[in-house]
Amino acid sequence: MPHKDIGVMLRQAHSTFSDDFQGEEIQDMMEQWVDNVCRLSERDMRDLLSLVKEFSLD
Repeated sequence: MPHKDIGVMLRQAHSTFSDDFQGEEIQDMMEQWVDNVCRLSERDMRDLLSLVKEFSLD
């Protein structure tokens, strides 16, 4: 997956978590999110990317 796409997903995840969490909590949520995303199949990751791009405000 291209770095640009990974960056889009990470920025969106961080933005979502920063609405509800602060400081170290955000870091913990991001680490958990990355662990979960790394378990996805390539197809599921591309589906997730499509959703992120569809609903991203960037």
